[in-house]
Amino acid sequence: MKYTRYYFLWFVIVTAVTISLTACHKDPSKVGFNIQPDSDKIELYSDDSTVLFVSYTIEHDSISTSGLETLVLGSINDPVFGSTQAAFNTQFRLSQVNPFFGKDVTFDSICLHLGYTKDGLWGDSITFMTANVYVLTDSLWLNSDTTAGATRDNYYATDVIGFDPVPIGTKTFLPQPFDSVETKRFWLKNTQDMHAPFISIKLDDKFGQDILNDTAALISNDDFLKSFYGLHVDVTPIEGAFGKMLYFNSSSPETRLVLYYTNSDSSASYSFVIDNKSSLRFNEYKTDHSTACADLQNQLAGTSPEVGNQRLYLQPLNGVRIKVNFSGIEKLREKKNIAINEAKLYLNNAEDYDKTLPPVKDMTMMMYSSKYGKEIVTPDSELGMQYFGGKFDASKNRYVMRITRYLQKRILNPDMDDDNIYISITGASFIANRVVLFGNNPDDEPEQRAKIRILYSEY
Repeated sequence: MKYTRYYFLWFVIVTAVTISLTACHKDPSKVGFNIQPDSDKIELYSDDSTVLFVSYTIEHDSISTSGLETLVLGSINDPVFGSTQAAFNTQFRLSQVNPFFGKDVTFDSICLHLGYTKDGLWGDSITFMTANVYVLTDSLWLNSDTTAGATRDNYYATDVIGFDPVPIGTKTFLPQPFDSVETKRFWLKNTQDMHAPFISIKLDDKFGQDILNDTAALISNDDFLKSFYGLHVDVTPIEGAFGKMLYFNSSSPETRLVLYYTNSDSSASYSFVIDNKSSLRFNEYKTDHSTACADLQNQLAGTSPEVGNQRLYLQPLNGVRIKVNFSGIEKLREKKNIAINEAKLYLNNAEDYDKTLPPVKDMTMMMYSSKYGKEIVTPDSELGMQYFGGKFDASKNRYVMRITRYLQKRILNPDMDDDNIYISITGASFIANRVVLFGNNPDDEPEQRAKIRILYSEY
């Protein structure tokens, strides 16, 4: 009985404490809420329709292609975007100044080798291509010294340079950018070397013989560049097929101009190389949207404010980009005391994912700045890609970009330079991946429309 009384007393005490604690527990976020003045309360809202924006496709301004490590070469006939041709121009430099070729030198051949990048190509893998090589008749130059007369800080995708119209080399081939190349050492029997993937284009013998004979031009790089301006390389336009763009690595050891010769002792070779720091070069891109789909042509013509309703388009290589106008931001400004907690732009891929023609990997966002007189990255982009986003999400077939800081800045500064942001492809100067996105209000799949989702506070 003694122990029973103790257990009963202990049960009563524990029960009473438990009830007391439960009765006193409140949500910390609600403590004092009933005595807080209305003027001090912060309300949290979620909205994906308040900010009215209009997006549509525009032609890309000419992009700089000077000094790129990737040399792009190819031809594409895209039923959606039209046709694109890519070529490149580059200087070469001596791998060794004032070379000694030995005694009784005889010219054998000269070839242009182009080593692929790890990505190799974008496009179909079954179409043969014909590459053409020409000698430049104008020199490549850059000069930012305004006291020296003409100036040039960059070469752009639409720039052209003179070259002899008669090719010194032509090759028709099926690109195999992922297959290693076996070569034989012609001076050693039964000896082979394996190389990273590259193509080799045999050039005109007279061209090689002239280089070998001009020993004065080989004394220094300055002398050589005065004698030989460089090469222009393009492809014959592909017809009746989609085509492809090839990517070559200018810094690859396989990318070089190789002169083969024989002297009194043996057969040998000498290489002229592309120096990434000092060899001037640029890619040329020619886009023709006259054969593009009707919707894209209408957007580029600007025939209606609703042209971006169905689809939006992004195309690199001096193609097209997206302009987003936030003229409806006044609806948020009317709320006065507002803080943007988070804002994201959602763009959904309108095409089925295709591994053979993968869409754009990353997007970038720009805004115009009168302070700098050019387009600059948005405030959200300044914090890096991990914060900004813009990467393709294959699992959801979409892109998401954060615009929180941009919208807050626009709300606080009504007189900002521009009501627009511009969405482009990251690496648009040297990759060929393009993408078709659902527009502002697509008839076929309205739930896939481009949208902005905002989480904001009123105070």
